[in-house]
Amino acid sequence: MPAEKKYIYFILGGEQIPARAVGTILDSARREDIFIEAPCNGQGTCAKCRVEVNGRAKLACQEKALPGQEVVINLGQFNQLPLPDFDLSPWREGKAFAGAKFLLCLDVGTSNIECALVDTEQAQILGGASGANRQRVLGADVLTRIISAEKNERIHQRLVNLLRESVDGVFIAALGACGLKPAEIGAVALSTNTVMAHFLLDREPTAIRYQPDDDYSAVGGEFHSQQLGIISLDDTPVYIVPPISGYVGGDIVAGLAGLSLNECGLNRQGLAVLIDGGTNGEVAVVSEGAVVALATSAGPAFEGGETSCGISAQTGAISSITLDQNLCPEYETIGGTKPIGICGSGLIQLLASLLERKVIGQDGSMQSDKPRRFRESASEGMIFVVVEEKESATGMPIYLSEVDIENIIRTKAAIQAGLLTALSSIGCGVPDIDHLYLSGNFGSQIDVESAKAIGLLPHLSRGKIIQPGNSSLLGACAAALSDSFRRRVEELAKSTTFLDLSMNMQFMEHFVASSFLPHTDKNWDL
Repeated sequence: MPAEKKYIYFILGGEQIPARAVGTILDSARREDIFIEAPCNGQGTCAKCRVEVNGRAKLACQEKALPGQEVVINLGQFNQLPLPDFDLSPWREGKAFAGAKFLLCLDVGTSNIECALVDTEQAQILGGASGANRQRVLGADVLTRIISAEKNERIHQRLVNLLRESVDGVFIAALGACGLKPAEIGAVALSTNTVMAHFLLDREPTAIRYQPDDDYSAVGGEFHSQQLGIISLDDTPVYIVPPISGYVGGDIVAGLAGLSLNECGLNRQGLAVLIDGGTNGEVAVVSEGAVVALATSAGPAFEGGETSCGISAQTGAISSITLDQNLCPEYETIGGTKPIGICGSGLIQLLASLLERKVIGQDGSMQSDKPRRFRESASEGMIFVVVEEKESATGMPIYLSEVDIENIIRTKAAIQAGLLTALSSIGCGVPDIDHLYLSGNFGSQIDVESAKAIGLLPHLSRGKIIQPGNSSLLGACAAALSDSFRRRVEELAKSTTFLDLSMNMQFMEHFVASSFLPHTDKNWDL
């Protein structure tokens, strides 16, 4: 038999990757360092490892790997985005980057990418789009991707190509939203984390893993689209907001600077906190002009990862859910369609409702005398069924498991511990917070009271908690419009103090105390 007949072939975007046919398709993928999400660890219960095998939908964990198979991995769609409600007027009088009339503004996240097309003369957003960062098939978080890239150049280049394909796809979708052509885009302004900046520029990110507090300003500043591999653009000027450190990137700098001039900005008197609840879980504390920032490696539990039925905020995602006294769920989905999974805001509300009904303990274990919606799973412990098979769009039950709860607790504990550590570093505590900003789409969607109930947020008065939307994208738009804003972010990146948590014992103590529902850390109370 010819050697090539021993392989199955994974299709990732424009690349065909051969892998030895061993065990299931999921097994073969893992041997090749291809990440197919499977929170149930191959038990066939979560249905998140769905792939296309020779043109037919299959579960990778249940389908035997056979030589000659072609396996297409779903990398996600690029969708038009509702226009962000940004007030760009404060930067209208500035000098637009590269003197361009139309600019592409991007927020490139570890899990998702959003963009907006801006008319600089009118200081107006014309249209936008969003989509998954396709690098997710090679790891859910930045550290996993750094380690994968470190193994060999082939995987590094695969990560570079997947990210560039993602940026280009979101860009093309945004053009379709407002009727512009690629040739009309005169420049690009981009905010992202430091690791993604390295991959976009095809630079080796390994040093970030070992020296996160080094100077990484070289991945910020002015570049050209050819250096970033944006194939739909000619040699167009690109501005990348500079990072603070290896793990706190230009996305946080853009958010901080953008909000400082916004109507709900950080220029108010007192102490302000900015939390980005994404995969990296960044926290910044601002007091008397000084900024301390850190990254908690919170994980993707609130962005559709690490939970059996978790998905990103998309059509069919359960975004709001409550339980009555009999534990019967009432839920709403995005778009009003049949449910396909639960997004981050829905997971938080569900967990808060289960806690309120006293059917889960402080450690997240389920304990109920109402067995109707509870089932045992060999790999996931007890599960609580939200949607039965016949009611879901996938034909599979939608549920929350004890393993899912462990992952959510770990994510919320990282953010909680990060905030407490940042506050302590400047001699302050939770009662000193005057304004707390929840950044990003996740932050704008969550139910604040539910987040307080599970310990994700402290019990501040509602007026102190502000949900400004995607502040990183706001900052990218401001950088596109104003030369003074670009100087501002460069100064902010240099002056911000980075707090490295890798050997921080105080963070670990807070993390342990926060790893319960809602928490056992007295420092979290007002």
